Amino acid sequence: MAQLNRQALGVWPVVFQSITYMAPGAAVAYSIYLSAQYAGGALTLSVVLALIGALFSAVSIGELARKIPSAGSFYTYTSKTLGGGVGFIVGFMFNFAQSLGAPFLLLIMGQVIQDTVSSYLHVTIPWYVWFLLGALFVFTLSYRGVKLSAKTGIWLGLFELLVFCLLAFTLIAKAGSHNTLSVFNPKLALVKGAGGFGGVFQGMIYCIQAFIGFEGAAALAEETKNPRNVTRAIFWSTVGIGLFYVFTTYAGTVGWGINNMSSFASNSDPWHVLAVGGWGVGWILVFLAIVNSFIANSNAATTVSTRMMFSMGRVGALPRALSYIHPTFETPSRAALAQLVWTLVLGLVCGFVLGPMNGYIMLATVTTIIMIAIYLLANLASLLLYSRQHRAEFSIGKHVIVPLLGIVFFIPPLATSVYPVPAFPANFAVPIIIIWFVLGLVFYFNLRSRNPEALLRAKDVFVSEEVSM
Repeated sequence: MAQLNRQALGVWPVVFQSITYMAPGAAVAYSIYLSAQYAGGALTLSVVLALIGALFSAVSIGELARKIPSAGSFYTYTSKTLGGGVGFIVGFMFNFAQSLGAPFLLLIMGQVIQDTVSSYLHVTIPWYVWFLLGALFVFTLSYRGVKLSAKTGIWLGLFELLVFCLLAFTLIAKAGSHNTLSVFNPKLALVKGAGGFGGVFQGMIYCIQAFIGFEGAAALAEETKNPRNVTRAIFWSTVGIGLFYVFTTYAGTVGWGINNMSSFASNSDPWHVLAVGGWGVGWILVFLAIVNSFIANSNAATTVSTRMMFSMGRVGALPRALSYIHPTFETPSRAALAQLVWTLVLGLVCGFVLGPMNGYIMLATVTTIIMIAIYLLANLASLLLYSRQHRAEFSIGKHVIVPLLGIVFFIPPLATSVYPVPAFPANFAVPIIIIWFVLGLVFYFNLRSRNPEALLRAKDVFVSEEVSM
């Protein structure tokens, strides 16, 4: 059976796989800010609640990765705990969600660069040129080797974190006496109801989108020197980036004005305005950090997607050609090529038909809804794994209370993301998910009839030694 390079990565590349997958710079500027239309001045509270939910799920996913260190991550976790059929559908949907990462990120990147270059240099270089350059760069990283990809992720991640933290300090300092803890008051939400918590919960949707990717390290379990590092990476990257989100969101709120958040939400690029106001020409650093974040996130998403295709191809759940390992680079090179083709076709079609911004919103919403549902299942899988198969290590707190709280925290944003029906183009998300789910069922029943062994083998697709915390 094909294997990845088991000793390729130490702890820091694994940590930054999760960090860059969350794309902290781009998330602050283009995900969390969208929540302001609901949460208003209580935006920071939405971030805190999203962080709490993400932490519960991070613990559960870390516990799964500790006992099932597999490149297949959620595919293998659910196959071993909920059955091969559920595992296949989860893997099918998860791979779909991950494969959308590079297309929607590169779409918004292309639009941002086009607008910025046009505004300041008065030269129009179409978004699709930047999209193509980004796609080819990310493909090169994923094709050439996980070490190159992971090390690149470390430097890209450090740069964007440093820039946004420095800007946040500047905004807080300039706010002076306007710094306040009232940012945690739900009554400041723009959408009223339930004492303001209605707007806060709706605001959690895009805040959770900012956290998507905290589990990204799990896909590198087979290429990590010590799988224990994966468990640590998932948890501590969630904590660290969660605190970064709280800090920068607070800074953005008091920097803009806690009572003026309706104009923050209606502005097309509020963090550009904040950067110009705080640093003047130094806004260029923020612009570079955001573009850097798009590339780093696309790279991390591609890493996860190709490992998932490799893992499912290895057992025959997807075409076996996807499990091919490059003899020199020791990467799933055909899976990387497949992801490149998918990125180019999907991204360019959505960009030209809907426009890059609308294409970004639609694909990002699809990804968010799918991932919230998968996080719910991951919490359930953790509970079942330890209550049934590892009772000697079973803990009421870690393996019952934590998973149940993870489920509780993610149900409200999942419900509000589908009803009431969101506005265009996010309203396409649920129909697309339903169509892909039905397609997954067709693939599953076809696979069960012609190759049922593949569904059974999915339960055994992990090669790293089990470890203890």
